[in-house]
Amino acid sequence: GAKGVRAEYLALMTVSFAVPVALATALGSPSLLAPLVALPLACVVTLRVMRNDGPTLNRALAQTALVLLIHSLATAAGLAMVS
Repeated sequence: GAKGVRAEYLALMTVSFAVPVALATALGSPSLLAPLVALPLACVVTLRVMRNDGPTLNRALAQTALVLLIHSLATAAGLAMVS
């Protein structure tokens, strides 16, 4: 149901930002933290998903795509800077 979907959404968003932190820590490469630039938008979108139903979730879906685009581009840039 809705509760499970929201829990899964929160878990996936959390993991997507925890992995770069873990990698940057393990490899000692701060450039791997680049995806964190998407974190403020991700927090706003996640709160929208947690608190709303219906058509508002359609907007959140589009914003989730934007978060993923920013996260992906920043990840690629961060990886390119690792020597």
